[in-house]
Amino acid sequence: MKRFFLTLFSLSYFIVIYLVKEAMSSPSLDISWQQFVGAFLLMGTALLLGYIGLLLCSYFKPMRLDIQNIESIETANDNYLVNYIGFFLIATDMNDYVTLVLVFLFLLYLVFKSNVSYFNPAFLVFGYKFYIITTNLKTRIVLITKQTVKKPEDILPFSSKEDQKEDGGKKREIVQVRKINEYVFIQWKD
Repeated sequence: MKRFFLTLFSLSYFIVIYLVKEAMSSPSLDISWQQFVGAFLLMGTALLLGYIGLLLCSYFKPMRLDIQNIESIETANDNYLVNYIGFFLIATDMNDYVTLVLVFLFLLYLVFKSNVSYFNPAFLVFGYKFYIITTNLKTRIVLITKQTVKKPEDILPFSSKEDQKEDGGKKREIVQVRKINEYVFIQWKD
């Protein structure tokens, strides 16, 4: 159920863009201050839902990520922004509420079932970044974190001393993350 709400909150901007477009489209070029206030309130609501989505992350199962198993790290923010712009363009092309609801429900189903990264623009506003991590088993996962990550050791600021273990005389560094699904994790400081 938490995953469903994360998906719903991440797609809330789709509805906001449509509603702002409808509120701002008038035959004249004269747009009132009430329309601007309404648009900002809608955007604020979507931002609040994003924040609630972040709070939900603390309820996901805690996991340990061993940075010794990380083979490569690449940024993913740009990849998801392009997809999101596509959602915005679709929302501005909707002509009625029935089409909006049908397309929204279809997108909600696809995003929820596809195990994508639950990209939410509000996460960027709150300082989170998205990274694609390839493990030594060639598994690609998405890590959502506030850290700027260029190498595996950059993930460590949230880990504690108890998360560092000895393994045959070699220090193992473990990072606490929360598992959103099999391929998406968020680094959450409890």
